[in-house]
Amino acid sequence: MKKNKNLIESLSKIRFLILLVGFLLINLSLWVDFLKGRPSIEFGLYQTTLLGVGVVLFLIGIYLHFPTQFLGTFKFSSLLIFIVGIFLFLINIVGLFLSLRDPEINGKETHVHGRTKRINYNEREIINSIDKRIDEDNRDYAYRLVDLVYSSTYHFVEGSNPGRYNQRVPIYENYILYVKSFLPSESNIYVLCNPYKALERGIGVCNQFAYIVFGFLEQNGIPANIYVLDGHVVTEALIGQNLDQKWVLDADLGVVLEYDIETLERNPDIVVETYQNFDYTEEYSKILAEIYGRQGNYIQDKKDYCQHERQAYINKWVWPTLMMIPFGLRKLIGFLAR
Repeated sequence: MKKNKNLIESLSKIRFLILLVGFLLINLSLWVDFLKGRPSIEFGLYQTTLLGVGVVLFLIGIYLHFPTQFLGTFKFSSLLIFIVGIFLFLINIVGLFLSLRDPEINGKETHVHGRTKRINYNEREIINSIDKRIDEDNRDYAYRLVDLVYSSTYHFVEGSNPGRYNQRVPIYENYILYVKSFLPSESNIYVLCNPYKALERGIGVCNQFAYIVFGFLEQNGIPANIYVLDGHVVTEALIGQNLDQKWVLDADLGVVLEYDIETLERNPDIVVETYQNFDYTEEYSKILAEIYGRQGNYIQDKKDYCQHERQAYINKWVWPTLMMIPFGLRKLIGFLAR
């Protein structure tokens, strides 16, 4: 009797421990980003794994405590979760056939401080020509890349209407990024890291176009950084046969400056002359020269931001798949038990 009593007490402790560990892991997955000093929950691979393990342990703990009630609830909840998973999966499928680009953008003509451009975008042509050619010099590619991005994108931002031109990532593209845009800590205008997605959408301001150029340079083995100036964002890349020369690429305004940031900070006349050579007015070029001044310039940290976006595009398929598994397992077990 005493042995049985000790065994029951041990099992009770184990049940409680499983329930407690599951509960703690779920909470840790929700709080780990805040503990790292981030302003919002990102749900990367680490957090998703913690959450998944925590939920499984928590459900096992509930089952061990209340087996009869759990099985009845599980039948209903697994069906409900399965329906949600199917819905999210169908949203993803629909997104495969819808473009991020609003066709209204194509053909638009813009006039910016003396320079005029007509937006010209052909998805197939862009995809076939965006990468560096085998025999192409890095300097030639820099000019061609900036021109491609500049000529196929529209400088636009309208915070009061983030749905226009898909400034907010639409639900059919990525429901995770869509939902996140409504959080108080997040901007409702999303800057895409994926250069193909960003170019497909085709709108934004200087920071978005700097990310596009950076993405394609990195993809083609050309080291680069995104520089945040005091009122503008550009890309600085290692250009030259031996990657020994830095150039600043301003895809927002379609300008290539054959100097590094430090040189431009010290020599505003170079900035004025270069932008004027690209048909911008002298007055606007002088304003840009002041922006290139040393005050407040820094390299933007892209690692975490881009990693979270990549994870969101993975999780948008992983989550509905996981949601459909419990119902599928229940049906499979029922079929095998016949």
